[in-house]
Formats: sequence, structure tokens, C-alpha cells
Amino acid sequence: MVRLTVKKREEALRQLVAALNNLAKNMHTNPGLTFGNFCLSRQQIALVFLIANNSSLTARDLSQMIQVTPGAITQFVNSLVKKGLVEREVDRNDRRLMILKLSPLAKREFRCFEKEYFRALNRAFGAFNDQELGRFTALIGKIKNTS
Repeated sequence: MVRLTVKKREEALRQLVAALNNLAKNMHTNPGLTFGNFCLSRQQIALVFLIANNSSLTARDLSQMIQVTPGAITQFVNSLVKKGLVEREVDRNDRRLMILKLSPLAKREFRCFEKEYFRALNRAFGAFNDQELGRFTALIGKIKNTS
């Protein structure tokens, strides 16, 4: 195994961060990638995916999952509520909690959006063959949460 010097490792990490930011920017500014009639921000897309794939999320849950303040989550969720994509529902077990759900409109649009989103990801990773993509995925999975 070849070990990089501290300086070279730091430069490699800078390049990695720049590449990941560029990938994210390109994925979420793709003009052909809309959610129904809406263009969504990166954060809104992340929330829609999380809400769609979890049946009983609260704003607090989302805040912890994506590591942003509860106030930021409230802003993101409010914008999705205003667009008619997310609804708040009182938790049956604890009336103090509000469960976030996709609206019927968002549920209808989500599957189409999800397919198109992954088609765009496939194009973004088109330079990787299947083996390289599997290896890259495994390597990314090794990253530890340091928070």
C-alpha cells in the first residue's frame, strides 16, 4: 500500500471534495430534471427522497438525518408544503408530533422523478464500468461519520 504524504493526502482530499461538489451541482441543476412542474433544490430533493422512503418521519428526525438545524428543516419543509408536495399529519401515538408525508400529488410524481433521477445519475457515472462503480460505492461506504 502506498502512503501519501500529509500534504499530498490533503490535496487529494481537496480534489475529492471539489469533484463531489461538482457532481452534486451538476445533478441538481440539470434543467431536464424537474419534479412535476417544480424545480427543487438539492436539499428539497434529499427531503423528498427521505420522506418518500420513510413512513413516519418528523422534522426532528430529518434534522438529525441530514445534520442541519431544526430551523433549516422547517424552512425546507415549509417550502415543500407551499408547493403542495408535503403534508403534515398529527402522530396518532403522540399528538405533539407532526409526521411528514408526501402529498398525493407528490406520490404520483415521485416514481417518475425517481426513475429520471437515477437515469441522470447513471449518465453522470457513465465513465465507470460496472466493476468500477461497485468499487467506488464500496469505497464511499467506508467513509466514517465523524460527527
